[in-house]
Amino acid sequence: MAMYGVLHTTNVRKDRKIYSVTSTTDLENGFFGFVGDLATGETDIRVFSAKAAGSKGKVYYISTPEVNYADDSINDRALGNFYIPTGEVGDAHEANMEDILTVSSNIVTPLATDVVKGNYLVLVDGSHKLTESATIPAGAKFVAKIEAIKPSGVATFITTGSPLNKVGRVYNLIQLRVITSQEF
Repeated sequence: MAMYGVLHTTNVRKDRKIYSVTSTTDLENGFFGFVGDLATGETDIRVFSAKAAGSKGKVYYISTPEVNYADDSINDRALGNFYIPTGEVGDAHEANMEDILTVSSNIVTPLATDVVKGNYLVLVDGSHKLTESATIPAGAKFVAKIEAIKPSGVATFITTGSPLNKVGRVYNLIQLRVITSQEF
């Protein structure tokens, strides 16, 4: 089963803007992008999109309460199994300087195999994921710094068969601090 994005709003400003959004693609908690115009036929739901050449406005991230309607197994309740299907509504929160967020490692495109504490995360065209950079790119309008990498999840071993069978999911959470968040 694929793992979807996990996000913790570790320490964020209380006075940020929050929009109800939809998209033409599936969304995951921890995705970053832009809030655009009202969706067709809607009065309060806007379109969320990845950064593209010419994107305008502030950067937002998806942070929606994880409610899985399938509840047949313990896996259905895992945070990494939650996503917002195409056309459904989620919440986009404004990213502000000094916000501290924690995202699962699958929401970050690393420079190598694993991200490095102290490196930076930036937005790139065509992706909702943040991309690791060893330095702050010139002219970057959204930059976050990697402050910590923390293992998360629970691995359970079942003793039937040989070798032991691992169930559950262990993954890394990346704590980041937004250090630049300017309008594009």
